[in-house]
Amino acid sequence: MEGILYYWLMWAAWIIATFLLKKSVMRFSCSLFILTNILVSGLFVVVAHFNISISYFLFLMCGFFLAVYKNNYTFGIFITSIALTFAYAGILLIRLYDPVWFIIDSVWIMSFVIGALSIYLGQTVTAQFSYYLIAICQGEFLYWFVLGQFHQHLIIGSTEFLDITVVGCAFIFIWNAYSHVVVMLENNLQKPIKEKQG
Repeated sequence: MEGILYYWLMWAAWIIATFLLKKSVMRFSCSLFILTNILVSGLFVVVAHFNISISYFLFLMCGFFLAVYKNNYTFGIFITSIALTFAYAGILLIRLYDPVWFIIDSVWIMSFVIGALSIYLGQTVTAQFSYYLIAICQGEFLYWFVLGQFHQHLIIGSTEFLDITVVGCAFIFIWNAYSHVVVMLENNLQKPIKEKQG
């Protein structure tokens, strides 16, 4: 069922942000963003012959906010996000014209491919999240804009898009948490060795 991953992972993220993070402005902002996104996920705005999800706009604004707030939005970030945008739209077009290649559900394929590229290209966690969010939002618009030449009443920001968004964000979060744990373990293992040598 499309959308189920979105609701499960967003509620899990809201619980983590609300009850496990330290009290701060960031915690409040994350909790508010997640809750607002869940509340408006079923609402759409009609623009030309497109029905655009309000959650889509929220994810896009979040991506640009992270790019500007922590990374000082530069030409390099612009080029990287454009490249990832074309990668996302390209995968969607390949799925449309040759679906036989997609043995695994396309939600997982797109989430992990664009997520992995964002991790590889982003130097910080915020850069990785901003690359991912900007790329899939712009890629979603590009894909439906191309199809809009032939069809009417298309939905930008469908439940499948929301699933892809949160699965990719969860992948980036888990990857960074894993990297953090590995660094902590390495530091703890190196301390006894240094003490023995000393």
